[in-house]
Amino acid sequence: MALPEKKPLELLKDLKAASGSADGVSKLFPVYLVYGEEIFISERVTQRLKHIVTKASGVVERVIFGNINIDDWLTGLFDIPMFGSLKLVIASDFSDLKADEIEKLLEYVKSPSPDVILLLTGSSLDKRKKNSSKLLEHSLSCNARHPYDNELGLWIKGFTAEKGKSIDTAAVEFLKARYGNNLAILEKEIEKLSLFTGEKQLIESKDAEFMSSGLTGCSIFDLFPVIAEKNKKQAGSILYKLLYNGENHLSLLALITGRIKKLLIGTDLADSANITDSELAEKTGIPQFFLSGFKRELRQYKRTELKSMYKTCMETDARLKSSRLNKDDILLKGLLSLTDHK
Repeated sequence: MALPEKKPLELLKDLKAASGSADGVSKLFPVYLVYGEEIFISERVTQRLKHIVTKASGVVERVIFGNINIDDWLTGLFDIPMFGSLKLVIASDFSDLKADEIEKLLEYVKSPSPDVILLLTGSSLDKRKKNSSKLLEHSLSCNARHPYDNELGLWIKGFTAEKGKSIDTAAVEFLKARYGNNLAILEKEIEKLSLFTGEKQLIESKDAEFMSSGLTGCSIFDLFPVIAEKNKKQAGSILYKLLYNGENHLSLLALITGRIKKLLIGTDLADSANITDSELAEKTGIPQFFLSGFKRELRQYKRTELKSMYKTCMETDARLKSSRLNKDDILLKGLLSLTDHK
């Protein structure tokens, strides 16, 4: 009977429970298959399996397909480990295997060694190929894709819970908007926030903003409304504070450019009389929590103005990458130019 595919959060939760169990090895499956482009997930699965196996005095072995003779390697999986009765084998890049090699691997997966936990990882898996899909049927599989926007909150709350803390909705939405679906960065941000907040149980949005920009109430998101209001003085002041606190020039410009692109999409959607807030949020990628501010900005622009602003951003980007002039001056000039468009 084929095993059901596990969602990343479900699999990691199961492995964490097994890790805390007195006999975690008994809760493991003989073969795990993790495929997809999100390296963070496959690495986290690897870490938790290693912890469980080494805790049981097992040994860990890593191999990369392409660097081994698959026939000899598969035969070796049935050898008794020299230093223990259990072995975790982490086999990477199964996506590069040829059809005949996948067929041989499939034969092993159907009747695996009782002394081995095999973890197969790869960047992709073509389910249209019969033998590839058969691998899914005989292993505990997980699609390690990048998380969707509506899943990010669960990841952030999970990272926070691991630190013994909770996080409010505003802080979750701020982190989602600031860092997107980069799980590795999100985890590091939660780790920093956990240390920053000390004994305080709840992580709030003001904490997240402070750690992001170095100044409470001063973040890249404060720039968007003042650009829309064409407030040169305030825009320059916020930009100066962000640069003073170590923000990267190109990263700041990329966020501003991204906002203009979202506003362009929003302008086109606004012409649809029946567009709902949830549809607007989904199509522009703006979290519902920030949608009211986005709509206020939207009302202050014409489409021709936004197109001209986007061109200015591209020109500023080129200057930042090629000019020997002071990058602070280049970015400030580009930012102030955005407030001149009509």
